[in-house]
Amino acid sequence: MELELTTVPLTASAPAGFVHAVDPSTLPTGALIAIGVLAVAQLALTVTALVVLARTPRERVVFGRKWVWALIIVFVNLVGAVVFFAVGRTPTKVTDPAPAAADASDDDTVARTIRSLYGDGDGPGPGESGGR
Repeated sequence: MELELTTVPLTASAPAGFVHAVDPSTLPTGALIAIGVLAVAQLALTVTALVVLARTPRERVVFGRKWVWALIIVFVNLVGAVVFFAVGRTPTKVTDPAPAAADASDDDTVARTIRSLYGDGDGPGPGESGGR
């Protein structure tokens, strides 16, 4: 009893539920360029999200655990990185110090700065020469 092996071309119809592998050489050049650009963008976004996650303090990470977000970013691909940037971090608290009250020392500092830049005012003015 001898077995005969046959090859099935890629264009043959497959049973329902199966996905054919596409031969990249059959794709138009524009499609290959678009796939390449999207792959690079996805990789860059994933790496950027992982770097931001590593630099973000644990207190600012939603869920409080960085490893959860690392798994989401890596395994959910493009969507995971976008979700991390959108909702994965809490905003930093910015404190706006009240403006300090102006006192005499500030006026002295301004006056000294003006004198150091422009002199005491007894010399020639701007655009004037020292002699006549």
